[in-house]
Amino acid sequence: MGELTMGKKSNGFSKDIVIIIAIFAIMFFVNPTIGSILFWVYIVFKAIMNRDVLAAFMANSAYRKYRYESAISWYKKAALTKVSKSKIIANYVFLELKHGDVKEADKVFTTLTSERKFKDKDLQNLKMAEALIEWKKGNIDKAIEVLEQLQDSDRTSSVLETLGYFLIVRGDLDVALKFNEDALSKYEDSSIIRANLGEIYYKLGDYEKSKELLIKLINEHVNFAEPYYFSALILAEEDKKEASIELLRRASKLEESFLSNLNKDIIDNKLEELIITEGKLGEY
Repeated sequence: MGELTMGKKSNGFSKDIVIIIAIFAIMFFVNPTIGSILFWVYIVFKAIMNRDVLAAFMANSAYRKYRYESAISWYKKAALTKVSKSKIIANYVFLELKHGDVKEADKVFTTLTSERKFKDKDLQNLKMAEALIEWKKGNIDKAIEVLEQLQDSDRTSSVLETLGYFLIVRGDLDVALKFNEDALSKYEDSSIIRANLGEIYYKLGDYEKSKELLIKLINEHVNFAEPYYFSALILAEEDKKEASIELLRRASKLEESFLSNLNKDIIDNKLEELIITEGKLGEY
């Protein structure tokens, strides 16, 4: 999970500078006592108004130390404040789904979105969070529907990567192929979209196109398992078992991706199957 990122706040920042200058002018040129009181009142006010950011900072600090329960707790506090930004809510949902409880993420998200009104600019973060919850609940059709509601202007690379993958999960390979090809024309450097296409081509039986995409990703040393895994499957089909085993071993060492159904058990089961087939169990 990435660090907390906030949108542009240039107007707010400019106002803060003006207020601080005014307070210091009062402190040094009018009345030091009144200036000091105004300064601390302003600090307390800003702390209250940005308490979600402060809690999110504590959450990120805990996350970097792998203290996931503490990180979830802090992010939940941040999300449940009346002033929490959509990015913070989305980060809480992501973390709760990855290291916590799906039902709790669903409950908190439902509470927040039913009790508060959000602006149009918040939709991208909120729809992503909602779609991830639906996916983890097993409602892939609903997850796709949620993301499809976003306007083109809100369809960031993350949205297209996720929606493209969800279409693969649902099994709409022809639809997924067209969607991911269109997405790649917009975000040609996206390793996720390229991996989506590599997986689709593999499942459609077009191994040459699949290899072309996946080998490039492997040479770029991407840190998610799909390119290594599906390349390994192709090599196994081509009776290049040792090369397939090597790629599966590399895939198995990578951290499981939250946004994928491919997990370590699937990879290790295939690896064990090939090792037994090769009769080299003692070597691996």
